[in-house]
This record gives sequence, structure tokens and C-alpha cells, in this order.
Amino acid sequence: MISPIMLRAIKKRRLSTIIYSAGLFSFAMMFAALFQDFAKDIDQLVATIPSGFEAFIGNMAAASTPPGWLAVELYGLFVPMILTIIGTGFGASAIGEEEDSGTLELLLASPISRSKILSGKVFAIMAQLGIVAGAVWSGIALGSLLFEFDISLNNVFQASLSGWLLGMSFGMATLAIQSITKSRSKALGIGSGIVATTYIANVVSKLVDYLGFIKYFSPFYYFDESYILHNGMRSLSIILVILPVILFLIAYSSFRNRDTGV
Repeated sequence: MISPIMLRAIKKRRLSTIIYSAGLFSFAMMFAALFQDFAKDIDQLVATIPSGFEAFIGNMAAASTPPGWLAVELYGLFVPMILTIIGTGFGASAIGEEEDSGTLELLLASPISRSKILSGKVFAIMAQLGIVAGAVWSGIALGSLLFEFDISLNNVFQASLSGWLLGMSFGMATLAIQSITKSRSKALGIGSGIVATTYIANVVSKLVDYLGFIKYFSPFYYFDESYILHNGMRSLSIILVILPVILFLIAYSSFRNRDTGV
């Protein structure tokens, strides 16, 4: 059953959900349509790419296949970028919006328990991320029917699911930060810093051999879009399941025990 709090939060973000979903759906179809035109020129393109650039965009040599093409053109940047933006922003605003407007005390004074308030917000984050991630899969699925683009839709689903988990990880991080600091702006600032730092850490680990270990501290490493699109999820993907759960528990503990004067 959809709670009123969840429904209200989703409705407030319906425009952004539509825009993000339509945009990624269109991009997904576009890349499926363009594959055959670009696949034959991939080898020539690889020869012109500066050394180290693949650490940012993925393995260009593998882009001559549909999974490799999606890993480079869509899941390497657009999908994780959009889903982390959604998760980070929504997580910081889930409770922070009411706190900034001064309506949180009224909400907490209602008969609705704190656990139901927080869970309603979290389910709304899950829903928005799920709709947007699902739009990517839908665009590729339709593109594979309309164009010559042979790919495992099951692996595409798993890659989209992994992107959803990535967004949830950062969403729960900013939710936890906001619950502790009681500040949406601090949560958004710190959360954005975490996104940037962990992304750079994942890139640097590919460029500098002796810093290879830092990739294990980055959620982007466990996203691993190229492997998933070729083979499906690996066992390390469980990290992206555990991480948001732990962060949610931190947020819940802080929110449940905080003193708001109610």
C-alpha cells in the first residue's frame, strides 16, 4: 500500500521524474539506433583516443559489440550520473525540505510514527530511481526491436538495477547526513563531495597502479557496468545492496532519536 507521505513526495517530483525518464529513454533508443553506423569505425576511433581517457569512459575497444557500446556510451556516464544526481538530491531533501520550511515539527506531531515518515520518504526515493532506471531498460528493449541491436535484455536489466542501487547508495548517504546534521544544504554539499571523490578515486585507481586499492572504497567500482552488460551481476554487487541498508539504518537511528522539540 502506498502511504500518503510516499505519494506526496513522488507527486512533488513528478516533473523531474518525467524529464529524466524521457531523456534517458530517448538516449537509450538513440544509442541502439546508432550502433550499426558507428561499430565499424570503432577501431579507428580507439587509435585517436588519448592515453588514459578510457579510465573515464570505459573500454572503447569493446564498443564494437552492443554490450560494450552501451557500457561506453550510456552506462559509463549518463546512467550513473543521472541516478546519483537524483539519489543525492532526493536524499538530502527527503526530510530536509520539511525541516527548512519549518513544517517538520507539525509532521512529527501528527499520529504518524517517525518510522513511517522516514520509510515513506525512502520508498519515494526508491520509486523515482526505479522509474528512471526502468526507462533506460525500456528504451533499449524497444531499440533492440526496432533496430539491429542484439543484446541480452536480462543483462541490461541487471545493469539498470545496479545503477538503481548506486543511486540508492548515495541517496541513503545524504539522507543519513541530513538526519545527523539537520541541514539539507550540508547534506547536499557533503553528499556531492562524496560522489565526486569516490568517482575520481575509481578513475585514479585505473590510471595509477600503486593506487589500485582505492577503487574498493568507491561505489562506482561495484557498479561495474561493462562486466554486468557482458556477463550479468557478479558477487561483489552485493556491496551495493548492503551499503544503502547500512546507511538507511544510520539515518533511521538518528532521525528516531533526534530532539526536535516535539
